[in-house]
Amino acid sequence: MIFNIKGQYTLYPAKMNIKVLSVEPSISNINRIHKAVRSDAISTKNILLFHNAVYNTSDQVKLLSESKFYNDEESLIDNINKTFELVEDPNNRYLVKTIVMDDLVDYLPKREDGGEFKRAVMKMTLNGMEPYAFQRASKLFAKINVSSIYMYWKFPFDDSTTKSLVKSEIVDNLAKRGYKPFFYEIKLDIDSWQQWPYHVMWMK
Repeated sequence: MIFNIKGQYTLYPAKMNIKVLSVEPSISNINRIHKAVRSDAISTKNILLFHNAVYNTSDQVKLLSESKFYNDEESLIDNINKTFELVEDPNNRYLVKTIVMDDLVDYLPKREDGGEFKRAVMKMTLNGMEPYAFQRASKLFAKINVSSIYMYWKFPFDDSTTKSLVKSEIVDNLAKRGYKPFFYEIKLDIDSWQQWPYHVMWMK
């Protein structure tokens, strides 16, 4: 199975009859997925779709905005210290409830024979929110063997808080779990993590 933590990697594996658990904060992308499923006759049994944003705390309401650092793509990063109420503007499509990755343990899809999946891969594109996501992921990693994690590696390392979080919550955390960083087939020097290319794959 595949975990798609924000990003455009839900439909293709679902077409190949692969189970996909997808978390998507953008209502525009949610609507695109629904439209594609209808028009391409993709089986909905292969997709479990959550309209949420992954963070280190559940049930907060956050605001998506277009981040200049991430080429105007939507992110929570510019409003990370703010919380909102849905009643303030229930029609605001940029307001989204948060979940933590550990919440997904209760919703893992089953195999066709009803058994549990033992292995999975993960694609994560959170535009700066990745360190916060890994702060609440221990239950998920204990439940299922995530053999590889594909990440967009772009962070504002001139910010000391971001730099510290990336080092402790991603680099050190994943290394302790036995993952090694690669750029395609090239193994990356883990001590040079601030100079890595934009696309990184962690593999066991």
